[in-house]
Amino acid sequence: MRLSWVIYPLVCFIIAACLCVFAAGFSVRFIEEASKNAINQSFEEAGLTWAHAEADGLQVFVIGDAIDEAERFQAISVAGSVVDAARIVDQTALLDSGDGYTPDFSLEILNNTSTLSVIGLMPENSDRAGFMKKLAKSAGLGKQVNDLITAAAYPAPLNWEPALRLALEAVKETEIAKITIAAGSVKVETLADSLGEKRNLQAVLTRSTPKGVALLLDVMVPRPVISPFVFRAIKREEGFRLEACSALDAEVQDQILNSIMAYAFEGKQSCQIGLGMPDANWPEAVQKSLKTLDSLASGSLTITDIEIKFVADAATPQEEFDKAIGDLKTVLPDVYDIQGILPKLKTATGKGQAEFIATLSPEGLAQFRGPIKSAVNEEIFQSLAKARFGQDAVYSTLSLDDSLPKDWSIYVMAGVEALSLLKQGIVTITLDEVEVKGRTEQETAKADITNQLIEKLPQGYEFRVKVEYVPPRKIEQYVPSSEECLAQINGMLEDRKINFEPGSDRVDIDGHGLLDDLADIFKTCGEIPLEIAGHTDSQGREEMNQELSQSRAQAVLVELQRRRILTSSFVAKGYGESQPIAPNDTEDGREINRRIEFNLIIDQTNLRSDDLAEPQSQPKEAADEQN
Repeated sequence: MRLSWVIYPLVCFIIAACLCVFAAGFSVRFIEEASKNAINQSFEEAGLTWAHAEADGLQVFVIGDAIDEAERFQAISVAGSVVDAARIVDQTALLDSGDGYTPDFSLEILNNTSTLSVIGLMPENSDRAGFMKKLAKSAGLGKQVNDLITAAAYPAPLNWEPALRLALEAVKETEIAKITIAAGSVKVETLADSLGEKRNLQAVLTRSTPKGVALLLDVMVPRPVISPFVFRAIKREEGFRLEACSALDAEVQDQILNSIMAYAFEGKQSCQIGLGMPDANWPEAVQKSLKTLDSLASGSLTITDIEIKFVADAATPQEEFDKAIGDLKTVLPDVYDIQGILPKLKTATGKGQAEFIATLSPEGLAQFRGPIKSAVNEEIFQSLAKARFGQDAVYSTLSLDDSLPKDWSIYVMAGVEALSLLKQGIVTITLDEVEVKGRTEQETAKADITNQLIEKLPQGYEFRVKVEYVPPRKIEQYVPSSEECLAQINGMLEDRKINFEPGSDRVDIDGHGLLDDLADIFKTCGEIPLEIAGHTDSQGREEMNQELSQSRAQAVLVELQRRRILTSSFVAKGYGESQPIAPNDTEDGREINRRIEFNLIIDQTNLRSDDLAEPQSQPKEAADEQN
């Protein structure tokens, strides 16, 4: 009994001690993890991706290789703002820029309709301000540009500047894009409205790609959503005519067009490709429905999503028509709703003579002639016509006829809507049918008109769509004359100058920016006979100045070639110190005399063969450091 009074308190004491040890250890680990995670998150928010924190008890170790002393101090400061500075142990180190280390320089440009953001790491000796200025110019007016660039004190890698120039061209040519820039490569991810636009973008950027830079182009052409999904064909004595066709993709289009080849369809056929196919059996439904249409003497087939409608000629025997529709119902899935309409033979009532004609001239003038049921319908019609064609482009000669059927205004309004999708055409509306004929510059206009008429016209009412797609004429770009181009070039050179590194023919950073802007002018000028003239001051030996002026003029020519400028009619010529435009006895005068000029060549036949410029593989260094 006495033993139990000793054991029980001892056991309780041991358990309490274990709990205390466990709680203390848990608290220490919790504090370690909390401190480490909080500091690492602060590093990430501050952009200090090179630094990370580790914890051991209450001590926090800041580890990593800082690019410079400023970043190292920033990391310690960020950590000290999260935990007590006394707990921090600095284990960071400075990278030695002479040890061959080079940061992974890259920029990412996110370009959308309203803003453009650029983020990443670029060399400190790159012209960041100039790049952002050109980026804003390429993006266009009204677009906000966000600069999120970090600079590092390391030299620019090979082909970094040419990659920046290509990226600027990509921004100019795209509205929405993600552009990734690295040394010697540019990746462009963007959207295009059509395959033609995609091919044009590929051609433009490929021509603009400098030597030594790889262009990675990923252009997506999104498919539109087609609603409703429509197929419409008409059979007459003269043969078949396709008025509308929808397909999910190129493979489905090929299946449908292969089905069409079995029948005598007029002209070249195609389908509008897009999303929205209502059933996987759509191509099969088209094929079997066409076979049913072929069994009739004449008529129309309209497939709208899963609804299939046949309208036969009134002279078709009822028994023959019912059999054709019944046979189709047995071979198609139950999901399809198949309807057959056999109109009654019309008798001469006088009403069949009603005719409404709408025409649209190539100049955009819309003329309307025919009957309208009431004054209210006329007012509605006039408002719609002016909204579609313009206040001053509508001319109407209308008459009132209250004997017309109540649906007459629906036919007329549908005709106006159809005409508005044409470039030139005529819409004829009678009590029996609507016929739309003309030309359009919109690839999908024929299908859009068919969809509108299916949606708006009453069931059983016939219509015909004979619309030809004519691509819009390309507007010829204005090419300025040689004199106008030279005036633009000299105007830019009034305030700016192509400078070189001292005693060298290498263009300096500011000079590259000026050459970029000059290249934009040259691209609009076409091929012009031009002399690139190099001049120096009088310091140094005359023959050395002559050689330096020639190599500098040659260097400008090479830089223009790198910017994809046509230079076959350009020559580079050095004049040395022979043509000063200011006194050489002052520094300001000598600075003015060291220049590059652009001059028109009046008579190319007088050029000597040795004047024609050829790129030099290596730049020359001159002995005179003052030039």
